[in-house]
Amino acid sequence: MIQSLFIITSTGETIIEKHWRGTTNRTICDYFVEEVNRHKLREISPLFVIEFLHRVVAVFKEYFGKFEESVIKDNFSTVYQLLEEMLDNGYPLTTEPNALKAMVAPPPGAVGRLAAMGRSGVSDSLPDGALSNIPWRKAGVKYSQNEIYFDVIEEIDAIVDANGEMLQCEVHGAIHGNCRLSGVPDLTMVFRDPSVIDDCSFHPCVRYARYEHDRVISFVPPDGVFE
Repeated sequence: MIQSLFIITSTGETIIEKHWRGTTNRTICDYFVEEVNRHKLREISPLFVIEFLHRVVAVFKEYFGKFEESVIKDNFSTVYQLLEEMLDNGYPLTTEPNALKAMVAPPPGAVGRLAAMGRSGVSDSLPDGALSNIPWRKAGVKYSQNEIYFDVIEEIDAIVDANGEMLQCEVHGAIHGNCRLSGVPDLTMVFRDPSVIDDCSFHPCVRYARYEHDRVISFVPPDGVFE
């Protein structure tokens, strides 16, 4: 539970304070400011770390199908290899599954996991993703049959009273894609009524500036499954 919230300046001056559970003396902020000023190195944004952890979980799900204790234990060798490639000296380097799969082979099954005990699954060659100007898509992708599929998944959150009348309703949705297109395709997705879409987030491949201006989704899709 949050007891109090203080917004302070870099010099330690309190400009906003709000209390919910009792009253906290603002002098407690002095100890916080002293501690911050004592350290020369500045911490990175907490949201940056949280976003990277979400990327790690997403990559593990892409590789292993699910994120569970048993799966991590069964594929510990691949997990270590992925973490080695995703971070360089503590800095996020590669978090796109397409580029990672070119460097660390996904485990095909029990046989692959046992074989990994004897040899590394890290590729000796430069990944195709490093040869492309688009980090989320490999270079030189070729298919005999070009196709792309989209699934629109919607969830409804509603509050209904005792009489069955809807008091509040909200629809959440996601678009899942499966791209099997050769080369570097440039796609445009148009909605019949884009005004109903609100509070949305996109894959890095989407040109957000164009969506803000024209309300169309223009993008170069990753190869394979994406959201």
